[in-house]
Amino acid sequence: MPTLPHGPVAERSAILERVAACIRDSREPAEMLALVARELRESFDAARCTFYVRDPADVSRIAVRQTSDSRTLPASERSFPLAGSWLEPCFTSEEPAYAAFPAYA
Repeated sequence: MPTLPHGPVAERSAILERVAACIRDSREPAEMLALVARELRESFDAARCTFYVRDPADVSRIAVRQTSDSRTLPASERSFPLAGSWLEPCFTSEEPAYAAFPAYA
């Protein structure tokens, strides 16, 4: 996680405040997700931020709900099998999603 001179706690607080502002300012769910994805991508200086959901047409698959990218990456698949994917622990664990990836907790 990038740190500013104020430290990681201040950085997290600032990111959460910007995300909360995006949510407060959005009238439509799709607009809110787009704004949050962009804010997170820019806050972490990432090439892409993507929100995933179970595919409503087939719950054994994961679907991309919203993506913000810097246009430098190839397009991601819109739907893919959950089993064996790196996202499987997030969608099948009884614990919070971040617990599946201790480095990010």
